[in-house]
Amino acid sequence: MKYPFLVFACLLLPIILFGQRKPKPTLLVYGNGLEAYAAAVQGALSNVPTLWVMNGNLQDLMITEKPSQLTINHSLDGGIWMKLLMEMADYKSPNDSVATIIKQDITIERLLIATNQLVQKLPPLTIVESTSIKKIAWGRKGWQAQLSNGKRYTFRSVIDASTDQGLASVVPEQDRWKPEANTQSSLSDLQRARTTLAIGTDRNSIRTLTTSELLRSVKNNFFSLQSLSSFEPSVENIPLRMHYAQAIGAAAGYTAFFEVDAAQIDVRKLQSELLTYKSRLLPAIDAASEHPHFGSWQKIYLTGLFPVENNRFSSEKEVTYSEIRPILQELYSRSQLWFLDHDGEELLWKDAIELVKFLGTRGQEVNRQIATEWNNKLQFDTVYDLDRPITRGEFSVILDQFANPYGVTVTHAGEVRR
Repeated sequence: MKYPFLVFACLLLPIILFGQRKPKPTLLVYGNGLEAYAAAVQGALSNVPTLWVMNGNLQDLMITEKPSQLTINHSLDGGIWMKLLMEMADYKSPNDSVATIIKQDITIERLLIATNQLVQKLPPLTIVESTSIKKIAWGRKGWQAQLSNGKRYTFRSVIDASTDQGLASVVPEQDRWKPEANTQSSLSDLQRARTTLAIGTDRNSIRTLTTSELLRSVKNNFFSLQSLSSFEPSVENIPLRMHYAQAIGAAAGYTAFFEVDAAQIDVRKLQSELLTYKSRLLPAIDAASEHPHFGSWQKIYLTGLFPVENNRFSSEKEVTYSEIRPILQELYSRSQLWFLDHDGEELLWKDAIELVKFLGTRGQEVNRQIATEWNNKLQFDTVYDLDRPITRGEFSVILDQFANPYGVTVTHAGEVRR
């Protein structure tokens, strides 16, 4: 044979092309704005094959958003929004100080370059521009959709991220979510903390999106921007809207990935997905995202152990027995046995170590580990002294590492389920 390699290549080509073919999308995101962008990017980050359909194009993404200087949301930026800020600064890790500087001079061109750079790194994301959804209906296998270009798809989950909720109007009435008469949340501050999925600033007020609030407007895994309906879109609340949309993208991605109904979403798994992609769930302006203990502080806040007061986590505040006893007894029923033998006012370091060992059923290796890793791995910048009171920030670190209260399951209503 004269050209054996050519024959071999011809035989191999279909296999190569098949191997490079993208999997069928299971999540549909529809819309043009930054909310659609955040939802679609999060779906792809969660490794869910995502189809983002827009009746405009990516170059026009910022046409209605003309940020030049953002003066609010300082120390509360996170997730995909923070990622865009860091892209503009050519900075690798989230940093509140860098974000504040970048927000002093944002141009549409810089923001558009950053958005393009991020989507190019996401193989699970397919973008279809200048296209609308002609038909969409709930069926036996999921959402059947027909695009204006004639293509048909079946999706497990759908997000209507259009500002006018135009896709919802195409859905047959029997498949459509209907607004509830009473949409006021009855959650306590503790329950809200445990089920937080997004935070942000609107009109100088810190707002929180909880699991129950996000899922209230979901039917048949059709997600909407209903949780954003109370906010008048403005340049200043771009971070909040992107944070909320990222949470919606993560929730819809969860249902598509695990092939479950939204009612079956595990709060902790959903929060963990958001934390993996650097979402900010701690609504405290005194907790910097670049702090080495920020991850632990976020998780402990989500347990409800240390409430945020006056928008502050107060990591340097000394821990008292009275504040931690009721919450730890709720998270660990056996903790009451430890508190029967231990009491006082401020919790000392030596007692804190014994407490986390008891809660985490750990041994003397914890004492040795803390002593040897004090400055390096644990990154404490204080003197190793077991006879001094422990602070909120320090206790959060050792409790997270050696007892993991964040791992305790909570319901959509923020109730502990052991």
